[in-house]
Amino acid sequence: MLCFRIEHDVDGIGLFQKGDTRFGDEIYDHLLETIYSKHELFPIPYDDTNQEVPVIKGMRNWLKFDKDRKRWFCAYKSIDQINYWFNTWDLIFIIRKVGFKIYKLEVEEYQLGKEQILFTKESILSKEDITSLFVSDNKENKILLEDCLKK
Repeated sequence: MLCFRIEHDVDGIGLFQKGDTRFGDEIYDHLLETIYSKHELFPIPYDDTNQEVPVIKGMRNWLKFDKDRKRWFCAYKSIDQINYWFNTWDLIFIIRKVGFKIYKLEVEEYQLGKEQILFTKESILSKEDITSLFVSDNKENKILLEDCLKK
């Protein structure tokens, strides 16, 4: 299964993993104000319907972070989703200032939701850095980057 993940280059932590303050308050304040507030409309896994498990009347059919006692991570289902949820300025900020990268993953162990995919890192078959598809060094992005880094 192909999926797309935004994670920090150094330790693989996801963009919306709560409780991580290692970047400092200023950066997380910015993320909360501009990116996270917009992303609150995106369903969390517990609200996302598992597309591969039949619905049983009277039971919730959500994605499970604790399935099989493994550690599960979130990913987008398509590049279009990333382009929908993030504008160029958001991407420049999280990539150039905070150090996140965008990866195309092929995984074999996953939970397919209506809006997202949960996967285990142990099941990654391939991982390709596709960050340059979103933030390149063209003149327009350099101007946005300079503005972003001033803040």
